[in-house]
Amino acid sequence: MRTLLPLLAVLAAPVLAQTAPDSVAAVLPAPRLESSPEPRSGTPPARPTSATARTPEARPETAAPVFDVYGEFAVEVGGDDVIELLFTGGGSQTLSAGQGGTFAAGLRARPVATLPLSLFGSIGYKFVLNASDNADIRLTRIPIELGLRADVTDAVWAEAAYTRHAGITLYGDDFFSDVDFDAADGATLAAGWRWVGASYTAIRYTSEDGTEFDASNVGVTLRLALSDR
Repeated sequence: MRTLLPLLAVLAAPVLAQTAPDSVAAVLPAPRLESSPEPRSGTPPARPTSATARTPEARPETAAPVFDVYGEFAVEVGGDDVIELLFTGGGSQTLSAGQGGTFAAGLRARPVATLPLSLFGSIGYKFVLNASDNADIRLTRIPIELGLRADVTDAVWAEAAYTRHAGITLYGDDFFSDVDFDAADGATLAAGWRWVGASYTAIRYTSEDGTEFDASNVGVTLRLALSDR
């Protein structure tokens, strides 16, 4: 028994050393894990990473100019009387300086597709014939126009143009001598809806002998677009 007690004391010594420390100097709180602190006011925000960086937008492309080709037919009346024809069966016909029908072709260009303004130019053939069966008496000229067009709406338009008539000739077909006129300059105003319009042209003709004729006229115009707008 005396031998057993010292042996138990030796075996229990390490256990007592762990469960009963010599002394406690202080009690320290356990460390606490916290989330990252919020930035104080005035602190600049964090820069976005490459994944969230804003991508610069591409500049919009400028619309290309628009070109239109068109055909035109017009009927015009007005102006001074140039000659009066008497028929054998009775009756008469007067040819006027502004009278005639016109076939023309033109090109319209809109430099800035987003603006309702365009430039145009056309060239045609204008003529008036007599009503007899045995004569080819006629007044012909070549009208040239250069102007500006404004599209008020998708359907309504207005134009202002410089007008020149060249090759002005009154053919007598051996009933009288042909009469030539000087090339003449004038102006044309027109307005319309879609493919139909009305026009007024102010212009004067001067013959070889210096006689002047007012060739101003009003007309109705029909246009056919030959290319897509």
